[in-house]
Formats: sequence, structure tokens, C-alpha cells
Amino acid sequence: VVNNDEKFEKDPPELWKRINLPLEEPEQYHKIESFCFVATKSIKEEAELLLRSLRNFHDQPVYVICDKETRTHLVRQKLSKDVTFRTCAEQEHLDEINEKVFKNHSCIANNIHNPPAIFKKMDVMDFALEHHSNTFFLDADIIVLDSLQEYFQAPVILSPHYYPRGKEHKGFEFGFYNAGYLFCASKGFPRFWKHTYLTDSIFFEQECMNRIFEHYNIQTFSEDHNVGFWRGDKLPQKAKSVHAHVTTGVDTNRNEKIINL
Repeated sequence: VVNNDEKFEKDPPELWKRINLPLEEPEQYHKIESFCFVATKSIKEEAELLLRSLRNFHDQPVYVICDKETRTHLVRQKLSKDVTFRTCAEQEHLDEINEKVFKNHSCIANNIHNPPAIFKKMDVMDFALEHHSNTFFLDADIIVLDSLQEYFQAPVILSPHYYPRGKEHKGFEFGFYNAGYLFCASKGFPRFWKHTYLTDSIFFEQECMNRIFEHYNIQTFSEDHNVGFWRGDKLPQKAKSVHAHVTTGVDTNRNEKIINL
């Protein structure tokens, strides 16, 4: 540093595993067979927007775990074609999970996220994988802007946060990969993810994703997927999907800074 060595001016080595998807069509790759997501009534309009935007580019079956109010809303919006619902995310279901599993649990890191609803992520992936060899999990606040099909070869495709320079430390606190955007072609992975959520994570189901590559072959989505506020000003010219709450349904426990972001 004293000698102004140029090597210190370059980007630091990446702190997470990045394995790009191929740009040219390989002989074999996974074609998306299904999508899945979890929603409750507080974000039912966001789930509507996810489905509306997804259907512009994809006609694969969609599997949803939700409450009855969300299912009713999506049916009334005529968005239930090729959508299979399980209404096992009523508040009493979530309260029971909270009492049995998450009371004083070490993976709880704030009062914003909903640990029992997160638990349902792995369940909805299992639900889809009962009928298909792969599924694409999306958080309900994803807006799809293009086809999400890529040349998926690994059994698990993760979405890096792509934190801007100087913010890489957030990956050690919150995870280098985003838990709301994941392609899975492994029947056992949802149960593995649930296990690590409960036994090896300091931030919900996300921080433990830093270590998925130690157990599974992975690939990673490019920067134009899953664009969220955590990117700062480091944004792609064109996005295939964006990740943002567009209603006030989850604002109750969020501070003004997070809401503004």
C-alpha cells in the first residue's frame, strides 16, 4: 500500500463461489418443468403480479403454498390455470410451526422476516418435485421480465447478491446468495436446505447457502437475474427479473430505510 502497488487497486478476490451458466447450448441441460412459490394474504397482490408476469414467458405448471385468502384472490383474478394450491399457510399453521420449531431459535436474526413462512419454501419445492424432476423457486415479490430458461446443468443454481464493492461483508452476515430465487433439479435438496436452515445458519435460510457448494455441484445466475435493492447502483442495463416489494403488505416491522430501499 505504501509503495502504491497496483495489485491493491484491483478488485479483491471473490469471497463466494461463482460458476457461470454456459452461453452456448450444451448437449444436455435441464429445461424448466415447474415453478413454485409461497404467499400469504399480506402479499397476495404481489403473488398476483408474479403470476401475471411469469405467464408472459412461461406456461409450465406452478405449485403454490398459501392461505385460503390468497388462493381465492388468485382464482378471482383468473390466474389459477395450471396452478396447484395447498392451503397450509394459514396463520394457525404458521403459529404451530413457530411454537414447535422456532421459539428462541438461533437462526432468527430480526423481526421482519417470517420464519414459519420461510419453512414453507422447502415444502413447496418438495410439492413441485413430487410431480417433476426440477422446479424453479421464486419469492412472491419477484417480477419476471423475460424468459428465465438458461442452460442449467448443475442440480442447484444459486442467485448471487452481487453486492457492490465495499459491501461484500454483508455476505458473511446475510449470505452471498439470495434465498428467493433458486433452480433445483435434486429431489433431496429441499430437505437438505431445511436441515441447514435449522442447524447451520445465522440469518434465516439464507446465510447457510454460503456452504451449499460444499455439498452440491452448483452454477450461478448472471447479474441480469433477480435484481434487488442490495445491488446499490450496480445494476444491469437490462434485467430478466427484479425482486422488490411493491405493496405495503410486509411493511409492519420494516424500518423506513428498508422501505425506501
